[in-house]
Amino acid sequence: MDETLEKESLTENESETEKKSGTEKEPETKKESEITKESETGKKRKIKKRIIIGVAIFVALNLIAALPVASFVEVQVLKGKGNRIKTTESYTREWVAAECGIDSVEFDETYHMEAVSIQSTAQENYTIPAFHYTTNQADKNGFVVMAHGMNASHITIYPETQAFLDMGFDVWSFDERKCGESDWDTISYGYYEGKDVADVFRYAISQDREISEVTLEDNPDVTTTIIKKQSLGFYGLWGLSLGGAACGNAIDEPGVRENVSFLILDCPVGAMDELTGAPDFQNKLASKISKKVLGYSFDEQSPYNQLLIKPTNVLMLLAGDDTVVPEVSLERLRDVFSASALTYKENVWPGASHASLCRSNPEEYERQIAEFLINDCKW
Repeated sequence: MDETLEKESLTENESETEKKSGTEKEPETKKESEITKESETGKKRKIKKRIIIGVAIFVALNLIAALPVASFVEVQVLKGKGNRIKTTESYTREWVAAECGIDSVEFDETYHMEAVSIQSTAQENYTIPAFHYTTNQADKNGFVVMAHGMNASHITIYPETQAFLDMGFDVWSFDERKCGESDWDTISYGYYEGKDVADVFRYAISQDREISEVTLEDNPDVTTTIIKKQSLGFYGLWGLSLGGAACGNAIDEPGVRENVSFLILDCPVGAMDELTGAPDFQNKLASKISKKVLGYSFDEQSPYNQLLIKPTNVLMLLAGDDTVVPEVSLERLRDVFSASALTYKENVWPGASHASLCRSNPEEYERQIAEFLINDCKW
């Protein structure tokens, strides 16, 4: 019996020991679980932090990488800084005398140059410095609005101007933004310049027509407007390099689309993203910066959409050794004109450099344009 009681006592003691042991181990297990959870939470926080830092570094690096592209679209010159130097009148007159053998003062007198200030419809605080040259030919065919290239002025395209004057066209040219007599601080690579082309074109139309109001004899209360064209009404656009993008952007503007008869592009540039030579993601970032700071995106600067909308007769004159215009721009222009132009002609000048065609051979330049106007435009 004593042995039985002793066994029961031992059993009870072991049970209590096990219970005590269990109660003592339970806090330890809970503590380990909490530590494990805290460890996992800490790891997740570290991973999240690393991801955030990684994304921030990626964005920062891409923004830094996009700065040269943004600089290309003149973000840096908003306060007059950057590598675009305003073209002065004295510089261009000296240049055209040395490079083209043209006395610009005599040129202005011969073709009765008249300087005109035209209010910009795109920006109220800007006035376009424009210049009207009158042909000496007996029969006036119409007029051509001419847009020069970057870092130039209306004076630097006197050889091309003379070609049209000799063919019986009046010429309306202008100094593009931040060039020549323009007081604007930035260039927009064809966006605002395109709107300026349209403003000059509309103004030239108004000057090329004689407008009068007459009262009808059978009804004195009714007046009518008579528009009498002073020329044959053959109106065109011509653009060199950057001026080509400007003319492309102007082609579908009101007042232009209804009246333009032809478009001549000499070594034209296309969209901004092609000019930068940067990867797509950098161009997209720079485009957003451009939109926010300058008021236009790369898509809005691109002339392709407007050229697709308005079909017209197109002549593209290309330099065989052009290191400025990317081949991708030419391919896109060809695709656009193949799809939309009424007639499209392309002449390549072998061995010629960018924007030098007319200076190298003015007679041939005029001949090719006249041939296009007569044969393709039914001039």
